[in-house]
Amino acid sequence: MTATPPDLLQQQIDYYRARAGEYDEWFLRQGRYDRGPAANKAWFDEIATLRQAVAEFHPRGCVLELACGTGLWTEQLLPHADKIIAVDAGAEAIELNRARVASDRVRYELADLFSWAPQELFDVVFFA
Repeated sequence: MTATPPDLLQQQIDYYRARAGEYDEWFLRQGRYDRGPAANKAWFDEIATLRQAVAEFHPRGCVLELACGTGLWTEQLLPHADKIIAVDAGAEAIELNRARVASDRVRYELADLFSWAPQELFDVVFFA
């Protein structure tokens, strides 16, 4: 396995930090990300399938969410989990997530996933 150069990782972190404010528009296909009725329907049908899979999975206990982003999936995990440790390298994304989810059952960790070391055990690890 080849190691990823540190500058490439930093470029990726910088990219997602810069896009944090527009990520939800992309995900929700709003504004310049609107792909038209047919493409949007296909996208949202896929998202509905994924949300249903998460609901059926019932990720209980202590859930670790890697690269939690703006909270679009954190809010899907929350009805099932006792607590969520949400990790992301972007402070901007974490702040958007915190505002969306607004739960004391979520603890946020600002960290690069490639150097972060968990201090506890988890029942579920989730990445989307």
